[in-house]
Amino acid sequence: KGKPTNRGYLSQLDSHLIIFVVGCLKFTENTKAEFQLADVVQHLKMTYSSLEEYGDDPSDSDIKIQNDSGYDLGPRRIICFSNLVVGADGSAAAENLGFSKYKKGWEIMSSYAPPTLPKSFDGPVLRKNGDSESESCMSAIKPSVGFSCLDFTIIYQYRLVIQPELEQSKWLRIVAYKSPSGKYIWHTRPTDERISECTDYVKK
Repeated sequence: KGKPTNRGYLSQLDSHLIIFVVGCLKFTENTKAEFQLADVVQHLKMTYSSLEEYGDDPSDSDIKIQNDSGYDLGPRRIICFSNLVVGADGSAAAENLGFSKYKKGWEIMSSYAPPTLPKSFDGPVLRKNGDSESESCMSAIKPSVGFSCLDFTIIYQYRLVIQPELEQSKWLRIVAYKSPSGKYIWHTRPTDERISECTDYVKK
């Protein structure tokens, strides 16, 4: 009889070792991808600031997106969704109305759900470490009598250049109302708030 061999045992051990190594590599890859996404979410700044030369009018304000993360952004879309806009005369000028911009021009959204962002992109990249872009969208729904209150949500969709298969988004909800002095007061609100502050400005 031949001597007993450990070949079968070693072969099984090798298989388990390969599976373990592959699992570790996959875990490391996933962890790295999650870190990259988290870095962008944390360092992507969204602001909606009024231009002083236009008298603090929300319709003349700019949305500014600044990428302070360590990763370039490829495909991007800005969405302005008016939860409620009230005219100076107390009329509800626009409710649940959205505008989206991808590359060129604003388009009216048919629903609150943001459309899927294309993976392919031939436009300029929003570079890491401080590159920014600005847009304006509220002028499209400005009442002829002016604003008394507006409640809107900014949705910024994007894909990382190094992770084009993963679509991400960041949301910011802002309310602006006209104070007795004639200036607009701005503040942020929870994006999932169900009742708009601007409801109090609608003429009963």
